[in-house]
Amino acid sequence: MKKNCLFAALAALLAVSACFKENTPAEVVLSREYRYTFSLDENTKALFDENRVVWEDGDLIGAYAVSQSEVSANRSGAVHRGVPCTFTRYSSIALTTGDAVYAYAPWTSAAGSRPDAVSLTVPAVQRQDVSGFDADALPLVALPYAVEDELEAGTDTPVADLQFANVTALVRVSIWSSDVSRVSETVQSVRFDSQEGLSGTGILDLTAIDVSDASSFALTGCNGTSVTTAVTGLSGIPAAKAQAHIVLMGVNPGSWSGTITVVTDKADYVFTLDSPISFERSKIRPVSLDLAYAGDILVDEQVGFDVVRAAAGDGTTVLTNRLLGCRAYIEGLVIGDSGNPNMDQNLQYGTTVDG
Repeated sequence: MKKNCLFAALAALLAVSACFKENTPAEVVLSREYRYTFSLDENTKALFDENRVVWEDGDLIGAYAVSQSEVSANRSGAVHRGVPCTFTRYSSIALTTGDAVYAYAPWTSAAGSRPDAVSLTVPAVQRQDVSGFDADALPLVALPYAVEDELEAGTDTPVADLQFANVTALVRVSIWSSDVSRVSETVQSVRFDSQEGLSGTGILDLTAIDVSDASSFALTGCNGTSVTTAVTGLSGIPAAKAQAHIVLMGVNPGSWSGTITVVTDKADYVFTLDSPISFERSKIRPVSLDLAYAGDILVDEQVGFDVVRAAAGDGTTVLTNRLLGCRAYIEGLVIGDSGNPNMDQNLQYGTTVDG
């Protein structure tokens, strides 16, 4: 995996000033700011089994500094590679014995102000090109750092090491076709459809992270039911498994069933997971797909409105290609601009078409 292959990290966190009033006649307001440098293992941003992802200059990390009575919340900064690899945490509080630092990546302003309720996202759409899988947006969290003594502020000497760990599992999809008639096709995307919780934004308690307890990494409140990796730049589909194209995607850990669909420029190839498969945090789960044995092969086919109406029976609110039995399209005249709800939604019955 390449540079973008994982989460963002941290290095020179933006300083946000807190202030206090000094008891002088002029009531002068002075800024209060403390700078702490932490080191990172530049060779281990994240591990998926034996696959190593390293930190890059500019990776963004969010961090919280917590004392007994104050929280210096959700500051961001960029990683500086070197010996050692570092980032700097600007804080409105002076860190001393009993205080703590909690961090995550990639930084987002939406993470919130509390380290015990951080909003993190497993994206529903991920990307891959010929140079590798771009997992920048997959969440990464640091093991809690407890301050054992008063820290010296304002120096460039690292005061401590921060160790990061994955939140997601990684799916490794191998794509090939023993039916040589399909080798001229190109993969455009791979989609995993499953139950609620496969992706989305959830809450994580950074203060409770424990490497010996997998449940401490679990995001609560995720409601996404699919993950898609959009693919660009792949050549034709190989005819042998040994040369298979590899497409990666990050998912929330869990036991998932459902369907995996390989979308090419010619057809959708739908594979059904009849029994749940276990996807473990920080582990790679290989899935091998021979397109010649897809459960459903859906090709482009023009349909009429009568076909769509017939498929949209009572209780059907979403018309999928699989339901229609093809990658259905209707030819007609455009009578509205993009954004007009009548272009894709029946306002009376709430029926939508997936494209």
